[in-house]
Amino acid sequence: MATEARKSHKRMRAEDPPAAIPDLPDAVMMEVEREDPRAAARDIDILDLPEAVIVAAADYLPKTSRALLALALTQMHHPGGTALVAAGSWEEMDFVDVDKALAKKLTDDDVAGLLSCIDAATQLRSLKLTGCVNITGRGLQPLAHSTALQRLDLSLKRQCERPSRSKYARKASAVLKGNLSKAAVIPVLESLVDAFGCSLKYLQLPPEWLPRGDIDDPETTCGEIGQFLQKYQNAVSQRIVCTSCEDICHEVESPEYPSEKVAGTQVYTCYSCLSNYCYECTGDGDAPLLSYCFGCGKDYCNDCHPFETFSFCEECQVLFCKECKEQRRCSGCDLLFCGSSGCVGDWIQCDATGCRKTECSDCSTHIKCRWCQKEYNRCSACDIGDHDGWGECGVCERSQCFDCRLEIVRHDWTSACQGCMRIVGPKLTRNHDMLQASRKPWWK
Repeated sequence: MATEARKSHKRMRAEDPPAAIPDLPDAVMMEVEREDPRAAARDIDILDLPEAVIVAAADYLPKTSRALLALALTQMHHPGGTALVAAGSWEEMDFVDVDKALAKKLTDDDVAGLLSCIDAATQLRSLKLTGCVNITGRGLQPLAHSTALQRLDLSLKRQCERPSRSKYARKASAVLKGNLSKAAVIPVLESLVDAFGCSLKYLQLPPEWLPRGDIDDPETTCGEIGQFLQKYQNAVSQRIVCTSCEDICHEVESPEYPSEKVAGTQVYTCYSCLSNYCYECTGDGDAPLLSYCFGCGKDYCNDCHPFETFSFCEECQVLFCKECKEQRRCSGCDLLFCGSSGCVGDWIQCDATGCRKTECSDCSTHIKCRWCQKEYNRCSACDIGDHDGWGECGVCERSQCFDCRLEIVRHDWTSACQGCMRIVGPKLTRNHDMLQASRKPWWK
């Protein structure tokens, strides 16, 4: 009996949670930590870590996240922030590395602190504010008068996201828009252009800022943005020299811009490597050395994106780079369409629940309810009655939405069309089964 009691007592002691360690003198605490390492682990703080550990751990973070960590440590007066800045290379900064939810929350103070922390005015060569929709541009002030910056992308989009407007398509309802203010951004841009030894080669403005009209139309230079663009072109035109023919691109006689380019977009410059080429210069097989992608609105040289990787729109023959062409391919006929208003192959998205496929106008079907006048688009894969009860009845040939068809059946089901009954019936049965499954039995 005594042996069993001792075993029971040991079992109860093993199952008891460890007691909280009270406030003890340092000497006693060190002795306790030797016996119980978990006590020390509970009190670990990032501010207690040495600089070498923080720098080694930050190597596993993307560059932008590393810069944000350096900013946070610097604000807490930890020497690890200075060590992180000294150990990193800050020539390029793209907020695409940051999680989308975090990028949306970043403020102008966060961006200004980050740029000041890494000494962006002398170190940063490329800045892309991908996803930073919450900033107004005030945070770009540390870049003023910078002579190191070569590329500034203010579009707030990823590299191959669909542009919000082009010469043909100006619809911008489904495009990510930011809060950038012209009053805050333009003074910084002017200081970059006016700086002695300006190195700016590529400037991507927000698409909604771009003036309407052709790229070489003098009427598009009116307004605040137009005046700055004219100033920017005059400042950088003499520095854009073709890598192939070694001529100044802006001085080429009768320059042939891509017809789909819009005013305010960068010309003669590859977005990836910032190399300059004339649009008339060709390489092996008469392939152009610089090609314009209609999908993302950027120029790419033949070294970064070989011409053979581009694809043509089936209707208007505009070019799409390798990344953009998969976004513009019709899921019905597998053909490539630009989707602009000047092209026959306009994009139509299926409105069926759970589908949302995008097809060209030839493959999809546009339906309008004869009763409530609602409009509905259906792709080639969605059959009548399978999605939301929309469609044309094969018996009475009426195009109606589910609600209107159901109302007609309820009003006089004895004289209702059999085709309409077959469309409404399965959906009513599915809804009844789901309702019964959601109800708990009375005995539970």
